[in-house]
Amino acid sequence: MTVPASSRDQHLAELHQAALAYAALGHPVFPVSISKFPLTQHGLKDSTTDPAQINTWFSPRFEHFAQIAGLGYAVQEGLAIVDVDPRHDGHLTLEDLLDRHGNFPDTPMATTGGGGQHFVFRVPAGQKLKKLGAGIDSLNPGKYAIVEPSLHQSGQQYEWEASSSLLDPDQEIAQAPDWMLESVAPAPTAEIVSLSGSGWLPPEQVQDLRSALSYLDPDEYELWIKVGQALHSTEAGNQAFGLWDEWSKGSDKYQANQTRKKWRTFRAGGGLGIGTVFALAQQGGWVNVAVVRQEVEDEYISSMRAKMTRRNFETVDAVAIPVRRLPVPALDHIASWMKSQLHTYNPHAVIAATISLASSIAARQYASQRGDHAHLYMGVLAPSIGELRPLKTLTHKFLAECGLTKLIRGTRMNTASAVYRTLERHPVCFYVADDYGQMISFARRQPSGVLDQALGAIADTYTANDIYIDPDVDAIKRDESERIIYKPAIGLLAFIAEDQLAGLLKRSEVGRGSLQQMLIVEAGDAVQNPDPTEQSVSEDIKDLVKRLQSTPFGSELMQLKLACLRPEPKRATVSTGAVEQFAEYDYHLEALAEDDRRLVPLISGARQSMRRLALVFAAWASPDAANITADLATWSGQYVLDHFRAFVDNFAVSASDGGELDAYQSILAQINDAGPEGITLRNLTRVCWTYRKLSKDKRSDMIEVLISDQEIHEQEGARKDSKVLVAAKYLKEIKKNSSVESVEEVSRGILDTS
Repeated sequence: MTVPASSRDQHLAELHQAALAYAALGHPVFPVSISKFPLTQHGLKDSTTDPAQINTWFSPRFEHFAQIAGLGYAVQEGLAIVDVDPRHDGHLTLEDLLDRHGNFPDTPMATTGGGGQHFVFRVPAGQKLKKLGAGIDSLNPGKYAIVEPSLHQSGQQYEWEASSSLLDPDQEIAQAPDWMLESVAPAPTAEIVSLSGSGWLPPEQVQDLRSALSYLDPDEYELWIKVGQALHSTEAGNQAFGLWDEWSKGSDKYQANQTRKKWRTFRAGGGLGIGTVFALAQQGGWVNVAVVRQEVEDEYISSMRAKMTRRNFETVDAVAIPVRRLPVPALDHIASWMKSQLHTYNPHAVIAATISLASSIAARQYASQRGDHAHLYMGVLAPSIGELRPLKTLTHKFLAECGLTKLIRGTRMNTASAVYRTLERHPVCFYVADDYGQMISFARRQPSGVLDQALGAIADTYTANDIYIDPDVDAIKRDESERIIYKPAIGLLAFIAEDQLAGLLKRSEVGRGSLQQMLIVEAGDAVQNPDPTEQSVSEDIKDLVKRLQSTPFGSELMQLKLACLRPEPKRATVSTGAVEQFAEYDYHLEALAEDDRRLVPLISGARQSMRRLALVFAAWASPDAANITADLATWSGQYVLDHFRAFVDNFAVSASDGGELDAYQSILAQINDAGPEGITLRNLTRVCWTYRKLSKDKRSDMIEVLISDQEIHEQEGARKDSKVLVAAKYLKEIKKNSSVESVEEVSRGILDTS
């Protein structure tokens, strides 16, 4: 995978910072290549938490610096990682395991670059993760895992789940369930007898013990024995004896030799422990200052954490997609030609119509070196179809004045045979479907399925593969050689009303292919033209169209049955810069599917649209030597990404199985419509019937789910003590001061000085 230099520099900086963050939390890491191979001399053994070593690796002086694409995390003693690989059905194995044993406890979880998952668990001493089944690896100490923000060969990144990240210092690592564990066979070792004890008392505990012992009287023999046995049970050897001996000296009966002699008689067990000392001291009036301090400290830290981790937002205006000038002057001229003749026009709709025209004229005449075709399926979304219909008239006028009337399909193609007859007459067709939303809706209700077959035929034509017409589709045909249409192309311009969108986003339409292949553009706000003037197409543009149609399949032979002739399109070259830009925008498009896998087929279509659009621009920019440059790829990529992002917002609130909005989507759509100012619950009840008909408890649950899903946020309203609900897309999070490393650091610093 080729990554632009600017993106690589940013990714290296992210990897460097992440490596330091892992190290600060005690997690040893090392650099790896895009193939997950260690880049250090001793591989896993070189993993470290040393910031100086990490800084050395991320310096250009490191011999493998240019190969760094990720971080390996060395699994430590006491930990293990469950690695689920869906390529080998690991997700199915995991599903079966969880059905039998119940869900995993809350623990760090990551999504891998290959679409799998990592789960981190604590493992008791003497045990390890056992083999869990097909497609699941058990990574015990001595192995490593690739971690965020490493890059996978697919272009996807490894990412910790936001709510359960190993990089979160407050995230607890859960104990692995017993059913996942097995014993580790201990290595044979010689028996070692400790004469001084194997335990150790930390300084804080020693201080607490001294404080507690000061409340106990060493003169009482029974108490003296209990305290000795309790301290002996710590196995802290001479350290524990020293405390007992020091306390014993407070008695007038103290004899050094007797104390040591008694100590040797104590044995493990008996139910006494260090807690015994503290309990006896509390009976005597001792107060554990450390516990009290910890309670105060925890309460204060909890309060500080609530304040410091509260997410604060500022309201931002909805970001409108900019209306950019088309990158080819001739096409920009055609867009201006259309706008000058309209009383009212939608800028984005005019650009979409211009692109659709341009793609139809270049269709079947041009293809890229990589096999991309030139025809596009464009959809224009507007409040009503009426405001778009003038574009149908103008696009037909343009083709007629350029001598390309054969390309025009003026009426609805409502049967498969109508689609095939149109393509037989001329294998390139420009079709403005000004009732596309109605066609989709009616196709689902039509018992015969004829319209559904027509839509299927249109979807099949997108691939520009040869079409073989079955005899039962058109019984009039006699010549078998005429049942083949070679490389047909339809330039589709579909008009869709906003109230038809839910039907278009029905799950079956996504699967059908018509939506997957279509780049949908929101028409945007209308612009008034005070002085529209009817104009003819300029001679320069007509000459350019003739050049684009100058192949043997051009206008000179339009009366022939071109469908029966196999085309030889001109091949557009693709520059290295264009390839890099396509990769960059592929990465941004694929990232949109992380939260909704239903978008995957739509993203595939968007990537195709981007490449086809760049091909169309290249043909119009230089008909005789078409070259897809980095600039044309960038314009196409940004155009597709901008409009696809806007479409994703609509998809989130409109996609369904039945073509109707559910309660979640209806409520979210209403809050979206409220804009940056938001809406109060009272007003939501007034304007949203779906919300109003829910019970009080279900209303509250629905709002909590929307907030939990981060689709909306609750903000302070204009009136004192009032709250409003604002869609997430209208809010920008205000980041905390990065110089504050942790709540605990600030809190303890204040407590220590007070």
